[in-house]
Amino acid sequence: MKALFKQACPNCRGDIGDDRLLLGLPCSKCLSDVEVEGLLKKAEEGGDLKSLIVEALKEKNLLKRYREVASSHLSIKEFEDFFRKALGLPLWRAQRTWAKRVLSKRSFAIVAPTGVGKTVFGLAMAAFLASRGQRCYIVSPTTLLVEQARRRLEQIVDSAGLRLNIAYYSAALHKAEREEEAKKIRARRFDILVTTSSFLARHFDQLKRARFGFIFVDDVDAILKSSKNIDRVLALLGFKQDEVDTALELIKQRIEVARLARQHRGREQE
Repeated sequence: MKALFKQACPNCRGDIGDDRLLLGLPCSKCLSDVEVEGLLKKAEEGGDLKSLIVEALKEKNLLKRYREVASSHLSIKEFEDFFRKALGLPLWRAQRTWAKRVLSKRSFAIVAPTGVGKTVFGLAMAAFLASRGQRCYIVSPTTLLVEQARRRLEQIVDSAGLRLNIAYYSAALHKAEREEEAKKIRARRFDILVTTSSFLARHFDQLKRARFGFIFVDDVDAILKSSKNIDRVLALLGFKQDEVDTALELIKQRIEVARLARQHRGREQE
């Protein structure tokens, strides 16, 4: 027996049966049963169902809200294709989860052991987003890791066939090179910037007029040593100081509520 859901079609907001909802399909007014059968068959042969649905709705000039429904999924698929092209490897399950969060514009910390691909993921995501017009920043803990990140990033960019401006600052550079990179940074002539966390602290005045769509901190501990560095990172992402202050106050209040709740439970148990 089929259940009917009122105004639940992911495309037109019309009525739709639970059988279609379970498969993430639009209603029969958007795509007929025959059309759906054809799309499902193509998906079984290796096609991406959401991409196929978007194209079918476009052809009928009926694409409405389904574009938004599928946008996150399609972005992840694009990144998966990019990752495979740039590195010759598929995304691991954890990396795919991280990609979903980044592409949903969520900030988060990756807690995972060494060797699971955190740095490679961050570099690949920076190249992917930079190729789509977002300025990106890679923050590494040491000069040596800045050099390593820059070299790996250039390999990723070359393998993907991209043309991106990468600026980086390292004390290991010769004086002339260091001055040239410093000029690029001051003029904001870069798509991706790679520096140490100490550079961020010392030269924030040069960076604060830039706005970044993605910041990958390769060593959170180095940033957390200074609460001021956290404020700097948030400012570079476009947050205003009053927004940061409000968020910190909410966090403090949540911690206090949790403390009081624990205290209350302890008294009840006595």
